Amino acid sequence: MILIILWGYVYLVGFTISVVRAAAMFTLFEICSKIYREQHPLDVLFFFVFSMVIIDPVIVIDVGFQLSVVAVLSIVLGLPLWMKWWTPRKFWLLKLWQLLGVTILAQLGLLPLLVHYFHQFPSLFLLSNIPVLLVLPVVFVITVLIVLLSLFSFKIEWFVNSYDWLISSFLKYVAWVSSFENTILISLKLDALGVFLAYAGIFFLLGCYYKSRLGIKQLVLLLSVFICYLITNKIYEIQKNDYWIIEEHNELFLVDRFSRQLRLYTNTSKELEDIRFLNKWKQTAVFTKIEKIKLQNIYSTKDGKSIRLINNSCCYGINDGDVCIIDNTPKLNLERVLKNNPSLIIFTANNKGYVTSKYLKSCREYNIAVWDMEELGSFNLKTD
Repeated sequence: MILIILWGYVYLVGFTISVVRAAAMFTLFEICSKIYREQHPLDVLFFFVFSMVIIDPVIVIDVGFQLSVVAVLSIVLGLPLWMKWWTPRKFWLLKLWQLLGVTILAQLGLLPLLVHYFHQFPSLFLLSNIPVLLVLPVVFVITVLIVLLSLFSFKIEWFVNSYDWLISSFLKYVAWVSSFENTILISLKLDALGVFLAYAGIFFLLGCYYKSRLGIKQLVLLLSVFICYLITNKIYEIQKNDYWIIEEHNELFLVDRFSRQLRLYTNTSKELEDIRFLNKWKQTAVFTKIEKIKLQNIYSTKDGKSIRLINNSCCYGINDGDVCIIDNTPKLNLERVLKNNPSLIIFTANNKGYVTSKYLKSCREYNIAVWDMEELGSFNLKTD
């Protein structure tokens, strides 16, 4: 019955990859607990990880997969120690204590990964996680009831209004907790080797406690998964290449991102430390080299695409399949440009509004793809 409800929820959310993965993990736990009642949850978890890596080795670099596995691992290994520390006799207090333990253990277990990927750690995680864990089951049950009752044409306006009040109140609470930005520890650094050493140390200490459970097999599997992660992540980083077209304070940036290197083509007089989007990128990634280069009018990407900047200073001839950036309302014959069949035309926010509207209409007539940065923001041209 539980599995039917679980996969019903997966269907409702549209079979999102992260939800399907979590549901598959829980299903495996349930099946193994029924067939092999003496099987430890840790063995089931390692079997799940091993199976997923065999099916899709690239999954080891998926951040969601790593967070899911480590969170479950932290709870499975840490909760017995947590309950051994203190076990309340009253039922409601026991459940609250278990909920508190699950929240703290999962967050502490994820600490190295959170620092590695996001370079920050929320110190108020208890204020956000515990209410979410308490409210979400209620929200899920009410949502299912509303859907079922609506199918039979019941008058449930008061019920829906109560549901709306619950959701809005909960969102206000989340916004209130999020407003304490100063409590978030930021600019934290930890590389892949540091993550491995942190988890290896934790695993060793837990192994000393769980002598009968954590042995050489688990250590070998952990090391194998980490090696797969390093190899796959290195290949992915070497191959990753994309272009970003970004505007910040009416200044244009063409960003060539190759592996962990950045080339910023721009005419701005700002120093790198004063560029806002670059500072945000640095919070979630580590770059080995960042260059600022004077803005040019033509670029060639790794996969042979051409990016042409058309502005008042210069206008190069357009070829079939080019990506064109029109900036600062240049004087040009757009019909002539469109007849050369560019693959995409990007309009920056520096163009006059009425001119952009006119150009957009012409692009639609020629069936040319467009991107209006005034309305849609920055554009990412992937060239992997």
